[in-house]
Amino acid sequence: MSLLPNDLLCRFIRTKDWSKALKRPKPPAFNPNDGLSLWHKNLLERRGVSLDQLGIGDFVGAGKAYHSLRDYHEAGQGYPMTVDVRAEPDKVRDSWKEWQYAHYEAHTYMTEGEWTRAAIQSFRNLLVASSVKNGNLVPPDP
Repeated sequence: MSLLPNDLLCRFIRTKDWSKALKRPKPPAFNPNDGLSLWHKNLLERRGVSLDQLGIGDFVGAGKAYHSLRDYHEAGQGYPMTVDVRAEPDKVRDSWKEWQYAHYEAHTYMTEGEWTRAAIQSFRNLLVASSVKNGNLVPPDP
């Protein structure tokens, strides 16, 4: 399924990647180097699945950050970077197989040169800022 610019994608945020003091994810929660695992919120809801049902294993009680496809593309602007968000149903652990239809990953590619520390930090910081600005955050369980 192709994504529309306003489709919401959920990134689970582990407790270690959540700042209690700032009430938001820490930038490393959005490290682009390995691809970011995301869940299509609306696709799950259309099938009667709550994202809380996916909070299993390492993600029991995890927080959530929601971004649109547009947010991911905007986070890549300012650097020669391309952000490709695509369905990746085969990249889920066995415990999530029943929901693989809603699994996506955000891949980032430098279109010129090598990854720089500034590009990685900017990408991560922009995703944190957009989730705070849009109020699309759910903190982890205490």
